Amino acid sequence: MAKDLKHEVFDKHKSVLQHRPKDFQQYKDLMNSSGVKIATTSNKGDRLQGFRIEFQGNSFKASKINRNMSLYKIGANIKQVSGMASNLNSTLKISA
Repeated sequence: MAKDLKHEVFDKHKSVLQHRPKDFQQYKDLMNSSGVKIATTSNKGDRLQGFRIEFQGNSFKASKINRNMSLYKIGANIKQVSGMASNLNSTLKISA
């Protein structure tokens, strides 16, 4: 059962990334609108350490759902999307 839930959450994650969120807050909002709640976790020094996924009454460490759901990799995906958008904007300004 937990395995099916993890697959469902990962499918939602992939779907959200297709919407090209501009930052982590937008990613969280899109996941929340699809029924997946994201709670950030901090270490003793109050530094962001990662996040947990809550879905249908279950709580999972995000990286345990799939390695591509680690904080670092999601951040890299969002940054890559932002970089592509800024490159596109620069290209449009140059050609205009």
